[in-house]
Amino acid sequence: MNSLQCELPLAITSHKDRDTFTHVIYDYYKESGRDLPWRQTRNPYHIFVSEFMLQQTQVERVLKKYGHFILMFPDFETLHRASLLRVLSFWSGLGYNRRCIYMKRCAQIIYTLHGGALPDSVDTLSRLPGIGRATASALVTFSYDRPTIFIETNIRSVFLHFFFGQGERVPDAELLTCVEKTLDRSSPRIWYYALMDYGTMLKKFRENPNIRSKSYKKQPPFEGSNRQVRGKVLKVLVAEPHLSENEIALRTKTQSHRVGKVLSERISRKVILLQQMHRLYMYRPSLGRSHRFHHCFGECRMGMNHCRDISREEFCGLCKKYLMDQLGCFTSCHMGAENL
Repeated sequence: MNSLQCELPLAITSHKDRDTFTHVIYDYYKESGRDLPWRQTRNPYHIFVSEFMLQQTQVERVLKKYGHFILMFPDFETLHRASLLRVLSFWSGLGYNRRCIYMKRCAQIIYTLHGGALPDSVDTLSRLPGIGRATASALVTFSYDRPTIFIETNIRSVFLHFFFGQGERVPDAELLTCVEKTLDRSSPRIWYYALMDYGTMLKKFRENPNIRSKSYKKQPPFEGSNRQVRGKVLKVLVAEPHLSENEIALRTKTQSHRVGKVLSERISRKVILLQQMHRLYMYRPSLGRSHRFHHCFGECRMGMNHCRDISREEFCGLCKKYLMDQLGCFTSCHMGAENL
C-alpha cells in the first residue's frame, strides 16, 4: 500500500487506529529510512552535538560538518577546554552561531557538574543553556532510548497530515496529545526516527503540512540572508580580527552597511574581544602577570582560560579596566570600550 495514499481518521479513537498509523510509518521507514551517522551511535555526546547542529539547519549541511567536528572535539571535556574561537572556526558554515556558544557552555556545565556524562533527566537538561524541553526530550530518547513526548518540524508535519487534514492554526498542545497516544514506548528512538523521515518525505511530495500549524513561520532562504552574511563575517573575524569594516566587506563581498550590522551584534563583539585578549597575552604576556586580568589566561590551548566572567560574556571590573587601559577605545575592533 502506498503510504501517501493512506487515509486515517482525524482522531485516534481505538487501538486499531493507532496500529494502522504505526504500520504506515514503520513500513515507510523500513523501505526508505535515512542512514545518518548520529543514528549509528549510542554515544550521548555525539548525539548532543548532532541535536545542536540540527536546530533550524538542514541535514545536508550538518552532514558536511558533523564528522570533522566530532573528530576535533570528541567529548565534553575536549569541547569544554577548547577556546571559543577554535570551536567557532569548526562550526563555521552552519549558521546560528549562538548555538555554538550555548553548546560550549553546556559542555562546561556537563563536564564540571555531571562528570562529563550527559544527564538522563529531561528537567535537568532543559535547564541548560540553549536547550528547551523539546531538545531535552529528544536527547533523552535518542541517547538512552527512553520514551519522552516531544515535537519538531518533521514530526509536526506527520500529525498535521494524518490527523488534522482540515485544521488551521493547530496548536502544538493538540499535536502532542496525538504524539503521546501513538508513541511506541518499546522502541521510542526508532519510532521518532521513523516519524522524522516520514515527515521529510511529506514535504517533498505534498504542500508543507506545517503551514496549518499555529507555530508556523516561513523560513527565509539562506542565500543572501543575514544568517549567511553573519557566517561570512564571523569566519573572517576568527582568522583576522584586525580588519576594518570596509576590509571585511571586500573580503566577504558584502555591502558595508550589512557588515556593520553584523559587527554590532554581541557574538561578533565577543569574538573580537577574545581575539584581542589572545593577541595581547601572546605578544605582551608580562602585562597581565601582576594583575587579576591574568586569571583569564592559562589553560586554553590558545593560551586563554575561560574564567567565570568570560564564560558569562562579561568581564570582572578589574579585567574591564585593564582591557580599556591596554586596548584603548577599541577603534580597531569596531566596538568602543563602553560596550564592554
